[in-house]
Amino acid sequence: MKRIYRRMLYFVVVVVLVLVVWHQVSFKNDKYKKYYPNINFSSIITPHELFETSIVESKRESKIILLFTTHFYSKVWKGLDVLNGYTQRQKCKVKECVITYDKNAIKKADLVVFHGVDFTYKNFTSKHFQAMSKLRPVNQRWIFWMHETPLYYPLLDDYDNLFNWTMTFSQHSDIYHPYFSYARLTDADRENMPEDDFNYASYKQKKVVWMVSHCGMTRANYVAELQKYTDITVYGLCGADFDKMGGICSYNEKECELELRQYKFYLSFENSFCEDYVTEKYFKYGLQYGLLPIVMGAKYDDMNSIPGSYIDVSKFSSIKELGDYINYLDSDDSAYNRYFEWKKHFKVTDGIDKICMLCHALHRKNQHEKTYKQFHSFWSVQNLCNPFEKVRNSLEQQIALSKLENKKKTKSKNIDKN
Repeated sequence: MKRIYRRMLYFVVVVVLVLVVWHQVSFKNDKYKKYYPNINFSSIITPHELFETSIVESKRESKIILLFTTHFYSKVWKGLDVLNGYTQRQKCKVKECVITYDKNAIKKADLVVFHGVDFTYKNFTSKHFQAMSKLRPVNQRWIFWMHETPLYYPLLDDYDNLFNWTMTFSQHSDIYHPYFSYARLTDADRENMPEDDFNYASYKQKKVVWMVSHCGMTRANYVAELQKYTDITVYGLCGADFDKMGGICSYNEKECELELRQYKFYLSFENSFCEDYVTEKYFKYGLQYGLLPIVMGAKYDDMNSIPGSYIDVSKFSSIKELGDYINYLDSDDSAYNRYFEWKKHFKVTDGIDKICMLCHALHRKNQHEKTYKQFHSFWSVQNLCNPFEKVRNSLEQQIALSKLENKKKTKSKNIDKN
């Protein structure tokens, strides 16, 4: 009888322990469920698909595109050393364009392209442009092209009444041209895909990595607090400012890429909180290297980033909460792999070729006359960056609160020791 009683008691204890563990796991899962990506990938319209739907003229005459300025102070633009037959080689949807560097074409070009970074270099000044504009043909369009932000290139001179179009990282540009983009997988892409149940955590032994060369700013202060809750290795010139330094790692070194691929998470923290400013920090060092990006920037949506592929720091109420979630994903491969479901549907691309986009724009139907009468109403910190200062301010508050909490903990520990 006693033996039966002991067995029953043992059984009850085991059941209770199982229920307790199950409840703890279930509670943990429910706690983090609100952060899980829950995406209907079939309903997503990619930037490439959106571009393909735009209507162009059926009968097209060849247009001339003049690359007027230098490109990062080089006469030859990157990737544009051979201009003859360029649109054919790139398989542009619209190919009826001729590209030239010849400034004599200014009198007949349909589109003149100005690279904003090179303004003030040599004769590329607003005074020069204003004088040129008085001589240009009536139907000629001028376009301002820029990948950097107005925080670093504010263009303080007079550029009013010059440009008809803009081509930048902002979706409010006339031509939206992000650093990278994404497209739907083709049948050929699917042939090289791993198995559906592939574990993207299986080959990664390390947790969080950040590569940074510009120290200070909100992002550095945030990382300094985040490292108190989870393990972070910092590479680059700023690594010495943090608890765990990974060494100087060059962005373009193959050894550096192999090192980064050992980590599960990459801190894709932008240096500017400007609209749609999403760079290689997210697309290359995060997605293309196979890490899960933890992003910090102005805003992320279906056009400037891949849905379900990242963790946004602004969605967490505290730095500790993010640190706890990172640790949770690190301990649960199933939860971690949710962030790689996108790979069954999409692929990262270099974006649509800029010349293809320009040629396409020149042949669009129903073109409307347009001139930026006050250029700063578009290209300015006030327009593209300041509206998102609330994101930065919220993160600064989290940093301050985290510092205060950790200061209290340290003080309490010291009291206990005494």
